[in-house]
Amino acid sequence: MSDGANSIRYVYDCGAVRRSRCDRLAQVYADSLPTNEIDALIVSHLHSDHVSGLDVLLASLTPRYVFLPYLRPVEHLLHVAAALDGASPVALAMSVDPAAWFIDRGAGEVVLVVRGNREGEAGPPRQLDEPPPEHVDDRPPLKFQRSPRPRGAPVGVSYMRDDTEAHAFLGGARWRLRFFVSDEATNLQVFEQAALREFELDARHRNLLRDQAWLRNGLKNRSWRAKLARAYRSLGRGLNYASLCAYSGPTGRCRNVNARSNAGPWTSAPGWLAAGDAELADEDRCNAFCQHFADVAEHVGTLMLPHHGSIANFNPMLIEHFRPSVTVVTAPARTTKKARRHPHRSVVLAARDFSEAFRIVTDRETSELWERVEVEF
Repeated sequence: MSDGANSIRYVYDCGAVRRSRCDRLAQVYADSLPTNEIDALIVSHLHSDHVSGLDVLLASLTPRYVFLPYLRPVEHLLHVAAALDGASPVALAMSVDPAAWFIDRGAGEVVLVVRGNREGEAGPPRQLDEPPPEHVDDRPPLKFQRSPRPRGAPVGVSYMRDDTEAHAFLGGARWRLRFFVSDEATNLQVFEQAALREFELDARHRNLLRDQAWLRNGLKNRSWRAKLARAYRSLGRGLNYASLCAYSGPTGRCRNVNARSNAGPWTSAPGWLAAGDAELADEDRCNAFCQHFADVAEHVGTLMLPHHGSIANFNPMLIEHFRPSVTVVTAPARTTKKARRHPHRSVVLAARDFSEAFRIVTDRETSELWERVEVEF
């Protein structure tokens, strides 16, 4: 985002299973920037296939803010278990203490986004009406309403609710980043029971699974690590993870909007909405997502569908509600049987019915999607 004199740059990361492709693209992006700073890095979620390439990106770029979904203690343990079961040293190191991992790599501040109040939610989230603050380094500020810090929270870590917004200021213009943390905790109790069995703990000691000291000490022990990995594998499939969805668009009214991509025609909708890996097939969950972004629905020009266009994460209401000009799915190139699962045919048909253009972006350069938006305030 640029007003001609200043720029604000952010990255919404979804990672890739094929690490080599992600590393190359991360380096290409870093090399394309005039400085080694970006204003915000938004990480959809911390599963191993969503964090590959981040270490390469952070070796070349320094984010002022990193936005992560807040994990409840058992969710945190689940992430560690999944990383132990995988083959990614980066994912394992990050899973133990995500905030510290990013701070150690130069992040100015890690912001953990907590689910706000969904019950009775109506209208837009609370907005920040304060003027741009004085800024000593002459870079445009990114402001958001911080929640109270829990006792013992490490330095460099902040919290914000997803019923507030982050606002970026460029001259007289204001741009918003609004988040939505999907609640994917339906299987946490199943995982918790499996972990209790593996560690031979009864229900009275379930709080031990939430003890960070117990976790850190246990990771030093090979037998302990094997038990946690077995608890994860015993479930037979990957579990759901909290996912950080994000909307990027102007605040308030704007004039003379011209937005264009290489996938579709000119449009007057400048907003961009990414659904991460949120499970939105359930009608109530999808409705909560749509209501959260209801006041910006008319501004959504580009919609990125959840989980590579999986039918297990999709509800037609999603596209019918936003009616985007361009609907996007990120998925592997269809070179293997596993890759051919995404996007699902029903999802593709719905996307083509309710949006002007549909694009599948893969790890092949020929599928690249670019967009340019010009807005007057």
